[in-house]
Amino acid sequence: MPNSRLASKQSDQNHSLSDSIEKHRYQSLLALHPEAVFELDRDGHLVTVNEKFKLLLGAQNEEVIGKRFQSLANIEDHTNFTNAFSTALRGHPAQLKCTAFRSAEQATPIEITLSPSAVGGVVAGVFGIAKLLTHNATGRTGEDTLTGLPSRATFENRINDPRYLGEKLAAVLIINLDDFGSVNRHLGHDIGDRLLQDAAKRLAEGLQPGDYLARFAGDEFALLLPNIASEDIALQIAEGYLYLLSCPFVIDHHVLQITASIGIAFHQNPNLHSATLIQRACIAVTDAKTQGRNTWGWYSDDSDSVVLEHISLRRDLADAIETNSLVLHYQPLVDAQTGEVKSLEALVRWQHPDRGLMSPQEFIALAEKTGQIIDIERWVLRRACKDIQTLNSGRMAPLSIAVNISCAHFGRNGFIEEIEHILQVSGLNPHHLELEVTESSLMADTDKSVKRLRALRSLGVRIAIDDFGTGYSNLAYLHQFPIHTIKIDQAFIRNIDTNHANAAIVEGIITMAHRLGLKVVAEGIETADHRNHLVELSCDTLQGYLFSRALPYNQIEELPVHLYDQTEPCSDRKETS
Repeated sequence: MPNSRLASKQSDQNHSLSDSIEKHRYQSLLALHPEAVFELDRDGHLVTVNEKFKLLLGAQNEEVIGKRFQSLANIEDHTNFTNAFSTALRGHPAQLKCTAFRSAEQATPIEITLSPSAVGGVVAGVFGIAKLLTHNATGRTGEDTLTGLPSRATFENRINDPRYLGEKLAAVLIINLDDFGSVNRHLGHDIGDRLLQDAAKRLAEGLQPGDYLARFAGDEFALLLPNIASEDIALQIAEGYLYLLSCPFVIDHHVLQITASIGIAFHQNPNLHSATLIQRACIAVTDAKTQGRNTWGWYSDDSDSVVLEHISLRRDLADAIETNSLVLHYQPLVDAQTGEVKSLEALVRWQHPDRGLMSPQEFIALAEKTGQIIDIERWVLRRACKDIQTLNSGRMAPLSIAVNISCAHFGRNGFIEEIEHILQVSGLNPHHLELEVTESSLMADTDKSVKRLRALRSLGVRIAIDDFGTGYSNLAYLHQFPIHTIKIDQAFIRNIDTNHANAAIVEGIITMAHRLGLKVVAEGIETADHRNHLVELSCDTLQGYLFSRALPYNQIEELPVHLYDQTEPCSDRKETS
């Protein structure tokens, strides 16, 4: 028996020595391995890494054991890594390529190989090797392979280069396409990729010398504006890009309309690192999306003067609503066949005490962000109904008035009662009021929209879908809504006489709308060729600078009944409303 216990003890010592040698050998192989090596437990936590792993991910000075790989590496797409990890746990090797964003350095393109780590035939964890991708594996140096634009890493290097950014004012814009995932889900990734390529080309068309555009990942782009004269320049450029991206994209037989949210961060500190600047712009993107998308946001700590200016403007706008400092101008809509003025659209202006007469583009976006848009639209409704009722009292053929209604206002409780009260006070025949709402306003809650539209129709109020084509761009849903008119967005009209695709789209919209019993208005008519083309397509009503800009009430009273004679050529004219 004593000999048996001695043999057992000796055996345990041999196993212990063997385990120690094996562990030492494993640690040596780990340390000497030419690549970044790591091991994960079944829950995905790091249990072992080598120094090259820490160096690759910029984590030399922090504890990494126990952390999840995808969180430590800041991987842009967790899903791909999770799927590969699950495959390895099932006993099969897996490989993926991704971009890791180191906390204080540039983006790092890496290739990860995951293999099952088995003990006694049971997978106990996952063994991984991470390799830095070479230029041959990622395309040309610093280039995004889908769009041909510079990559995130190249963009960050640009920001950190003192030749491009020093002590001069600059701005970084992060441009994120809104709800892009729905394109991939409903139309497929091929259409999504082509949309990204077309969006990249459109963004590149707006570049000025010195500007630098890159694609970060997925549906996100970044723009560097160096040496700008003021913060306001960056805001104007952001507005321009919002409009540029809102114009329809035509891919195969699909008409796609997207919007974007833009975050802006200003560079004024030469010691500010690129990662911090980009992070601030990303925070501003989030702010823009919370505002309702299709707008821009700024990182306030970097743009105090702009923020203060907007706060001041907001206060002034509140005073303008209170003191009736807003002004209405009216743009005529004419019968396409006869040129007879049939209706007017009410367009608000702001007579600012210091800035003079301000166009809607200068304050409506701010009003939508602050919620003041509802008070503005209430004022417009009251004034427009009163003005058109007065105007019609002296006319043989009464005119209708069209008023724009925001999504926030249309969906507000009490909206129907509000319209009914305004009609009663003004005395206007409900048939002479047309409310213009956007596609997105109706699609936000289709059941609620249908009920609301039916209630308006029962009052006798007409409904038009404004800027048709800039939202869901789908005639199929129109039969659900009790509407009367669609207004084709001017983006389709602008090149209708030279762009065959635009012409085909407009023709299709008019034909389908007429089959549904709807009237069609074309916006943005600027030339006689535009007018003639739309007359040939049997468009019902036309609106644009060719006939008249938006005019104050006293000039509307003097307008002739007809704004052009169909038998005579009409000279081209473009004015600023």
